Amino acid sequence: MATDDRSARQRQRTAAAHEKALAEIERLRAEIAQLDMEALAEIERLREQIALLAQEVTYLRERRQVEEEKQDAVGDEQDRKIEDRVVARATDDRSESDIALAHELGDKYGPRLQYPLQFERVRATGHYTFAHELLADLVSDVSDQLYADGRLSRLPALDVSARIKLTADLEDALRVLAFGREAKLGGVLVSVADGKDALQNGLGVAPLFDIFNPRARWMLGQMDAHAPNADLDDFAKLRTWVMGAVNTVGGVALVPQRQATKGFMTLFADSVHSVLNWFQNSNTSYVDYTFNSRSPGGLQVQYHPQHYTSPEVFGTTLSTPATQRVRIGHYHFLGKPREGPVIRDPAVFFASPNTSVGNTLAF
Repeated sequence: MATDDRSARQRQRTAAAHEKALAEIERLRAEIAQLDMEALAEIERLREQIALLAQEVTYLRERRQVEEEKQDAVGDEQDRKIEDRVVARATDDRSESDIALAHELGDKYGPRLQYPLQFERVRATGHYTFAHELLADLVSDVSDQLYADGRLSRLPALDVSARIKLTADLEDALRVLAFGREAKLGGVLVSVADGKDALQNGLGVAPLFDIFNPRARWMLGQMDAHAPNADLDDFAKLRTWVMGAVNTVGGVALVPQRQATKGFMTLFADSVHSVLNWFQNSNTSYVDYTFNSRSPGGLQVQYHPQHYTSPEVFGTTLSTPATQRVRIGHYHFLGKPREGPVIRDPAVFFASPNTSVGNTLAF
């Protein structure tokens, strides 16, 4: 009898263990399914990045070949070709209706950038999704207008590279705006000329200033030597830096968030308009752009899109001319000498297949 009781208890324990094991298996299956979904999303994101990198590799190979051919060319012949290709500074492709459309879209989409995103969540999935959806809506509105104007014969599209970079610009703008709210700056930092006027972009509004970019901060002079490190996660130090910049230099100003978001989206909408319009005509969103400065050498050229003051290095040489493959659109250029302050040309330069060279009188 005792043996039967022990056998029964053993069977009960075995059954309980079996049920527990089944429950654990189901839990693991659910976790694996969730991980599979996340992995598929990550794979899609990586595919887009790989496509972009493949384009960049192809471009770098082509540029290296061009540079090798240039080195073999005769110096006088190079000079003649450069003189033949130089175009007027501040070249523009916009009509009055294009400018009106940019302001209309700025009014429409500016309030959407006041999305209450937490600064700490700037790298969260929801942040990317919001920027991606906003860009998709903007592309749809611009496309409808281009079609109504008779400038589109087929539905336009952004290539992978342009879409990724434009989405990144929106993400960066959200980050700057979120920081301004949470650091209680009393406004948003924008780029101006002479402390009061918008840069000469033809639209009368000011671009956002990327306080997180060391090159942008260096534009304001030696202040960056006393600024926080590149990660800039210390709100107190960064807020002190912003107020010091506003009070001591004339290149930036604090404006109300509503004004800053409208200005950014006006310029950003105009940038999207240029890409879509020229993609229809040339089937590309990029152009090899050559920039000529007055300095014979030793000066690093930098540039940034009209809607966002976040300079990047332009070209690979410290001499003129400098060449870079850029997205079709309007840009501002700066010169950084070996010594001394950064020199900014306030004019806007339009890079397109028809205007692939610009020259500055500022540096």
